[in-house]
Amino acid sequence: MNRFAGVLALAAGLATSCANGPAPDGDLPAHDRLDIRSVKFLKANSPEFIVFAVTASYTLDSSAEGNVALALDLEPGRSTLVSEQRVRRGAGTVELMAECKRTGRTLQAVSVNLSEYPGGLLRRTLASQIRSVALADAP
Repeated sequence: MNRFAGVLALAAGLATSCANGPAPDGDLPAHDRLDIRSVKFLKANSPEFIVFAVTASYTLDSSAEGNVALALDLEPGRSTLVSEQRVRRGAGTVELMAECKRTGRTLQAVSVNLSEYPGGLLRRTLASQIRSVALADAP
């Protein structure tokens, strides 16, 4: 086949694939989403602790099951997983809670992520969101 015929065949293939339009719904990429809706502080049993209550909404399309996990930067620059909840395909809302010892910090990074399940040690993150919150004063 000469060069001109190869280019012509390539152009015909592109025209055919473009004319067929978008892929059917089953072939569209999944749209996984996660949104932190609220971060509240609840009273702990001891004033040296603080309880985080984080509400997040999610949409899981790419997998039958997933995990929604809450991580806090208890040490600056290092996130620590403190709570997680398994979820099923679809949309919903979860509330994740964690009790942590108070420090002298006034701001806390709250990270929530949606990952595949099962994921092993290195889970593939599907969606995530981070929010900085001002810490409530000790009672």
